[in-house]
Amino acid sequence: MRRCGDGCSDLPRRRARFPPLSERRLMKMRKQGLSLETCAGPVEVRVWYGQDPVTGQWLCPMRMRWGLEPYQRMSPVLEDRLCCTAVETGNYESAARVAQKWGTPVTDSTIHRHVQTVGRKAEAHAAWRMERALEPETRAEVVAEAGQDLPDVFDLVVMLDGWMSRERGEEWGLKPADRKAERVAWHEMKTGIVFRLDQRGETQGGRRMLLEKFVEMYRGEPYEFGQRLYALALRHGLYQARRVFVVADGAVWIWNLVNDRFGSMVEGTLDFYHASERLHSVARAVYGDGTQQARQWADRSSSASARATGRGCGVPSKACDRRLQRARTLCVWPSATSRPIGNEWTTLPIGPRECTSAPGW
Repeated sequence: MRRCGDGCSDLPRRRARFPPLSERRLMKMRKQGLSLETCAGPVEVRVWYGQDPVTGQWLCPMRMRWGLEPYQRMSPVLEDRLCCTAVETGNYESAARVAQKWGTPVTDSTIHRHVQTVGRKAEAHAAWRMERALEPETRAEVVAEAGQDLPDVFDLVVMLDGWMSRERGEEWGLKPADRKAERVAWHEMKTGIVFRLDQRGETQGGRRMLLEKFVEMYRGEPYEFGQRLYALALRHGLYQARRVFVVADGAVWIWNLVNDRFGSMVEGTLDFYHASERLHSVARAVYGDGTQQARQWADRSSSASARATGRGCGVPSKACDRRLQRARTLCVWPSATSRPIGNEWTTLPIGPRECTSAPGW
C-alpha cells in the first residue's frame, strides 16, 4: 500500500481488513481502488472492501481509520488546509487562487462544499458541548474538567454586545444591476467574550491586551445565545471563579439574558461609554444642545457614575432616558480606576471593547 503522506499513513496489513468498531474480520472481502486528492497530488491506493460480520454493513475499514466520509475524495489534511485558506482569505475565489500557488489546483465551488461540510461538523460538536454543559446529568463532568487547568484563585469577566453583520440578501444577484432590490441583508450578531482578569497584559507601547480570551458568536435569538454563552463560561471557570463580572451596555435583551442564565452568580457592570452617551443625551434634552450648562452637567454626572456613587443624577427622573434608568436598576456602574476584590485592589474594564474587536480577532 502506498503512503499518502498527509493523514493516510500505512497501517499494518492485518488492520486493513478489520472494521475499527467491531474488530472482526470482514466477510466477502475484495480489493478496490481508492482515489484521493492529497497535498502531494492525486494518489490511488488499493484497499479492502467487505461486509462487517457484526452489523452486516458493507464498508471499507481504511476509509474509516483515515476519517473519510462516504464518497469523500479529499484527504483530511488537504481539506483542513483549504478550509483554513478560505477563512484567512475571506472568500472562496481568493482561496482557490492561493491553493493554485501552493500546488493544489481546485475550484472555488469545491472549497465551498468542503467548508460547508466542516462547518456542519463544527456546529454539531458545539451543540454536543453545549448540551453536556446544560444537562444536569453531565454538568458536573464539565465543571470538573474546567477546574483542571485553572489557578486556585481568579476572577472571571463576561462581556456581551451586539453588532450588525452585512450579508447577501435574497435578491443579491438580481438583474439588471440598476434595478431596485434588497440585495443586502443586515443581521444582528450577538457576541460574548469570557476571560480571566489575570489574563490581561500590556504591550511595550502601553496598549492593553488580552493574553487569552474565549469567544461565542451567534446570529439568532437571545435565548439560544444565552445557552451558548453560559456553556462557554461554564467550561472556563464560571463555578470556580471567586467573583464573576458582566460588562455590557444597557440593551434590555442583554440584561434579561444575564438574569435568566447567570442570576445572582455575577455582578453586573454597565458599560461606562454607553452610559456617558445617554447622560449627554439627557443633558441636551434638559439644558439645550450645545449649552455650557448641559456640558458641565454631563461631565459631572459621568464622573460621578464612573465612581459608582449610586447617588441620583440631579435631574428630575421624568427627564431621564428610560433605557438608562432600567440599566441602572439591573447593575452598578464600574470604577474607572480600581475596585476592592477580597484584600486586593484591581482594575476592572469599563466597557466591552473586546466584543467590538471580536469580529476581526
